[in-house]
Amino acid sequence: GGGGARESARADPADRRRVADLDNWEQRQRDAAADNQRREEEKRRERRESERAKERVRQREEIQKLKEAKVELDRREVERERLRDERRQRERQKVEEERRGAEKEKERREAEAAAAEAAAAAAEADDR
Repeated sequence: GGGGARESARADPADRRRVADLDNWEQRQRDAAADNQRREEEKRRERRESERAKERVRQREEIQKLKEAKVELDRREVERERLRDERRQRERQKVEEERRGAEKEKERREAEAAAAEAAAAAAEADDR
């Protein structure tokens, strides 16, 4: 193919110059293609790095949201426990007040019964 034409062109200086120009042009084309490829690879690398950076930011934001949600859940649980403890305390107080009220009522009835008994005994003594 082209190798034979180049071999015969070596004799003529003008042909030699044309072959050299063609070789230079081919080299420039290869260099330009290599530069383009390097630029494309660099762009791809930069895009990947940019995507990774965005993903890291997104993950950090997600982790922060999860931490905030956990804090809120913990706060709600503490509040629920506080309300439950208050309710139990009120129930204990109510039961205690009812027990004391029942004791006082029993003492009052016993005192009334004792007073009635004493009054009956006194009336019986008056009758004698």
